Amino acid sequence: MPLTSILVAASGGSASNGAIELACRIAAESGAHLENFHARIDPVQVMMWAGGDFAIATSAGWIDRMEADSSELAAKTKTAFDEATRRHRLPVGRKENERES
Repeated sequence: MPLTSILVAASGGSASNGAIELACRIAAESGAHLENFHARIDPVQVMMWAGGDFAIATSAGWIDRMEADSSELAAKTKTAFDEATRRHRLPVGRKENERES
């Protein structure tokens, strides 16, 4: 079965550019479309997870900064993805006739 779509998960960390580049190369060789997946953190959920059974006091400023950092990382990851797909001249996303109704 031929590849028609590749989903690359990119966190914005040190391995993201390599993962995007590899996905681009595979997509170029197989004629597949490429899609990017980036999950942003939720600072409130992070604090709930980190605190376990204990309450952790945090300032609104800390949460705002964490949200700003998350937004910045998402933008950086999107830029890296967009630049790589342009460089490799790849279509991004599914073809219109492949989209769900």
